[in-house]
Amino acid sequence: MVDLVTLLGLFLSFLSLIFCLLILSLNIRKILLKVDKKHRQQKEYLKRLKEFEYLVKGSTKNTINSK
Repeated sequence: MVDLVTLLGLFLSFLSLIFCLLILSLNIRKILLKVDKKHRQQKEYLKRLKEFEYLVKGSTKNTINSK
C-alpha cells in the first residue's frame, strides 16, 4: 500500500512539474511577443522618420532651386 501511495505522489509531482513548465513557457512566449512588437514599432518609427527627412530635404532643394 505504501508503494502505491509513493507512486501516486511521484506521479502528482511529475504532473505539477509539467504544469509549471507549461505556464513558464507560455509566460516567456508572451514576453518575447511583447519585445518583438516593440522592436517592430521602433523599426517602423525609424523608417517613417527617414522617409520624412528625405521628403523635407527634397522640398528644401525644390524651394532653393525655384528662387
